Amino acid sequence: MTEKKDDKDTKPKHEKEDKETKKHPSSPKDDAEHSAKQSHESGHKSHHDLKPPSHPHHRKHEAGYVINEFSHCLASLKGLKSFKALIVASFDILFYLIIIGMTLLSSWIVTMIAEPLKDADPSMLMTKSAESLAQLQSSISRVVLLLLIIMIIYVLLSLAAFIFTRYLIWTTILEKKMRVISFLKFALLNLMWFAVIGLLMGGLISLFTSISSPVLLLVFSILAFIVPGIAVVYFTYIMYYLFVSTDKVIPSFTGAFVKGVKRFKRLWLPALLIILVFGIFSFISMLSNFMPGMIADIFVGLLLIIVATWIKIYAAEAIGRYVQH
Repeated sequence: MTEKKDDKDTKPKHEKEDKETKKHPSSPKDDAEHSAKQSHESGHKSHHDLKPPSHPHHRKHEAGYVINEFSHCLASLKGLKSFKALIVASFDILFYLIIIGMTLLSSWIVTMIAEPLKDADPSMLMTKSAESLAQLQSSISRVVLLLLIIMIIYVLLSLAAFIFTRYLIWTTILEKKMRVISFLKFALLNLMWFAVIGLLMGGLISLFTSISSPVLLLVFSILAFIVPGIAVVYFTYIMYYLFVSTDKVIPSFTGAFVKGVKRFKRLWLPALLIILVFGIFSFISMLSNFMPGMIADIFVGLLLIIVATWIKIYAAEAIGRYVQH
């Protein structure tokens, strides 16, 4: 009896709920809110259930990056046959010819200036009168002053030739127009960078003189040339690329360090490939030891021009891929 009664009690209740749902059907708005709530909850759960990418996938991605960079490196080596590479190499040759010419001219001038001092015999100084000694001292002072002036002019002209040829090279690589105002800005950028390099070298020299251990001195002397040298070339190329692309001094100067550090995770491989190729060409240049003097100089010079041209072109392509974009 009680079971039947319970059935009677429950049956109307369910029927009542069905009737209520029929009387008040769910609106599209309620359905949308309900589905949105469910999707939010499922999305929240899936967000917590997400796992970092698997290591095989990460290794596959890095392997693809390495293979892709090797292909770019080989393509840039093949690009040495292009007309652009020939123009870049000619500007480098122009710089070396200017340096050789100024060196020969400076040595000739120094020889002419020091000619009167060749006849001075130190053993005869004691027999000379005070007037003769004063004249000799005046001549030596004049020669030293002229040598100092020649050295300053030589350094300034060398820097001017370097800056001018670098501007020609990088505007050629990036296919930009050459303008006088842009060149003056480029010169200012280089002077700022030379000041930083000078401070760096001064700090290294002061640290070098403070080391007393022979072993540490040897290790430091090697690292002080290799590591800072690579870092200077690395940031210099990024700086040149940014300036020729934007024609702005300060953003290029600061951006070279910021982007150079930030993008090193992608630029380390191009830098390593450049070092490896440079090492291979340096090993090949050792063959000059088995060649006659003039032929050996020409052989080493051609290798130097080829490697320098390739490094600039490949570095510009890598910077464009990983820094500028």
